[in-house]
Amino acid sequence: MLIRSTGRTLQMARNRSLKSLDLTKSVNNSVNVSAGDTASLIYLWNPWTIITCVGSCTSPIENLMVVIMLHGACSRLAPLAAFGYVMATHLSLYPAILILPVALLLGYGPDTPPTKVFLQKGLSANKIDMSDNGKGTSQKGFGQFSWKPILHFILWVFIWSCYVLSLNSIILNKVGGLQEMFEK
Repeated sequence: MLIRSTGRTLQMARNRSLKSLDLTKSVNNSVNVSAGDTASLIYLWNPWTIITCVGSCTSPIENLMVVIMLHGACSRLAPLAAFGYVMATHLSLYPAILILPVALLLGYGPDTPPTKVFLQKGLSANKIDMSDNGKGTSQKGFGQFSWKPILHFILWVFIWSCYVLSLNSIILNKVGGLQEMFEK
């Protein structure tokens, strides 16, 4: 359901950004294939996914945490994105490289239009405005980067990391504690 919800969120954000750039012709003529439904069906009915679940592998749990992280970033929910990030990086190290895309999603939001489309739209608006009054105006407000969600994300990553490490310390207390875990 999270993959489906994230796909719908991204699709709605794409349609909003195209409509805000007066590209409604592109929105109306495009074929709306539900990306979330397709991705969730492919993932759920993939034989390798089923085999890894039977083999007691943690990859599906790790993938779930990555999807929770992306869903939280697309929804601009910093605590949810931070929880997914901390849990995914606790299970495996490779999701740590997803910090930059998550930060960009949180900072710009999922409904930011692509830079190329924004620049093309801005150039055509400048040409029209310059022919009308001799002054070029550009659209402001699009692509504004906000640091507030990123700072919330960093704070929540710290909180969730401390929580996970304290739980690990409690669980591993009988076998040597965190010091033993970090040495191995």
